Amino acid sequence: MTDYLSLEQLSNNLRVRPVELDDVTAVVEVINLCDIEISGQAEASVSELLSEWKAPNFNLDHSRVVETEEGNIVGYVDLFYKSKPVKNYVWGKVHPDYWDKGIGTFFMNWGEALAKTLAGNHSIKEKQSVLTYVHENDAHAKSIFADKGYSLERCYLTMHIELNEQPPAPNFPEHIRLTTFAEFDNLPAIWRANNESFRDHFGHTEIPEEEGIRNWQHIVDTAEFFDPKLWFVAMDGDEVAGICLCQPQTTEDPEKGHVNNLGVRRPWRKQGLGMALLHHAFGEFYKRGIKRADLGVDASSLTGATRLYEKAGMHKTQMHESYKKELS
Repeated sequence: MTDYLSLEQLSNNLRVRPVELDDVTAVVEVINLCDIEISGQAEASVSELLSEWKAPNFNLDHSRVVETEEGNIVGYVDLFYKSKPVKNYVWGKVHPDYWDKGIGTFFMNWGEALAKTLAGNHSIKEKQSVLTYVHENDAHAKSIFADKGYSLERCYLTMHIELNEQPPAPNFPEHIRLTTFAEFDNLPAIWRANNESFRDHFGHTEIPEEEGIRNWQHIVDTAEFFDPKLWFVAMDGDEVAGICLCQPQTTEDPEKGHVNNLGVRRPWRKQGLGMALLHHAFGEFYKRGIKRADLGVDASSLTGATRLYEKAGMHKTQMHESYKKELS
């Protein structure tokens, strides 16, 4: 049986090794070349990936690169899990010139082998799974998943809106006061509100509060496009009722704002708060001269988020698919 965790040579001219921080520029180049080939967009940046690699909840030892004899990186893969390795997310990219050379299949074998080893190290008793996700156009990757016994689990949409005119004024419930993280910098309260808001979402994983806040503090400290004035917080008295956490631009488009998290806690739902937060964010983008905005959403959202965004004038631009395999 092949020991995928110790494998150092894939073929006569391709070798595997652990990732080092100095690899970040070459890895971003591979990611972007792959994404341009599949979707036409390059969305990765050096600062963003470096921030991810240095995050408290990311273990760089759980990643590999594949390189040529000349030392050119042509593939990258990592495994990520929240708190404990029950749901293991394996994500990789291969340079388009090196598709069909067994790299993608190796990545999935490596990820499964690492997940099983981690389960033993952590004495995991729960049913363990490996998950991965790809752009809807990535037929090459999806054929690998099929061969490896993965099944389609979920679809996630990117939804978009052009901000060619002043968006509708937000209509907040009368008892709601709006503020921003620049004024209300209580990160634990915002994290707790986000965690509660997303408990109803498919695949939500509870993590210890201390760990979650530490990870978010890293984002606040290092995120390339973080702006505290675009983290909107809806307050009802001293309670955080809802949040809309945005950024003023994206790597692929400096004139596009992005909504990272939009959530309303259960007691404040069905009052129009989600729509009001979204309209407020669009209005702030428009005032800044931002031409368009997007966000990601579960296509089968249990909270009806997709319908909300469509009602706000957004439409689908692309879709990513999540695949899953249960490990024995």
